[in-house]
Amino acid sequence: MENKYDVVIVGAGPAGSVAGFCLSKQGKKVLIIDKENFPKKKLCGGLLTEKDINFIKKIFGQIDLNDFIDSSHKAFGIYHQTLGKIREYDSPDDKLYFVHREIFDKYLLDQAIFAGCIFKKATIVKSNKNFVITDTDQKFYGDFIIGADGA
Repeated sequence: MENKYDVVIVGAGPAGSVAGFCLSKQGKKVLIIDKENFPKKKLCGGLLTEKDINFIKKIFGQIDLNDFIDSSHKAFGIYHQTLGKIREYDSPDDKLYFVHREIFDKYLLDQAIFAGCIFKKATIVKSNKNFVITDTDQKFYGDFIIGADGA
């Protein structure tokens, strides 16, 4: 069956791409589906901790973090134009890294594809425990379906 995979991953953000990378490295046939083309604009979620950076290095080896890190800080605040300061965070022991999500997400997806994942742009309209159907009526089967759509 042509549309049969060991794993179908819905969502090509960091969680989906890293899962796809790891599974492909283990010899699994993996399909990643996302409704967007990459690189894509992504406003939220551009903060990584020291723990995140160490995890990325462990998974992908020595990579040049400067390719997607915008800046690093020990503290940050969230502000609203009307309400003012909403939240502050201070990390005396670890750095906090702000990344360009457009570049970061594309890097992770590229690594997953390089490891053997197939990527398809599609919108999922129906899913079941062992298949997904796209908006173009394509049906993809997987022994496992991973929902990594960020919802």
